[in-house]
Amino acid sequence: MCPNKGWLGNYKQIDGSTILLGNNKSCKVIGIGSLRIKMHNGIKRVLEDVRHVLELKRNSISLGTLDKEGCGYKCDRGSLEI
Repeated sequence: MCPNKGWLGNYKQIDGSTILLGNNKSCKVIGIGSLRIKMHNGIKRVLEDVRHVLELKRNSISLGTLDKEGCGYKCDRGSLEI
């Protein structure tokens, strides 16, 4: 999820979708697109179907969604590797 529309490519506006945050707050999803990210090692990746949510203050990546897409992840001493 991302609050910044300018970072999303292949952007499509959507209507009627909501997400539920960890604090039980419901937020409206106003669009969906792809997000290019550069990893610490210089490799560039594209995250697809990223939700545009204006009410967020920061970007959020769902480990559950990445798991469904076949990605693995490991967390150790405050560091997350995907």
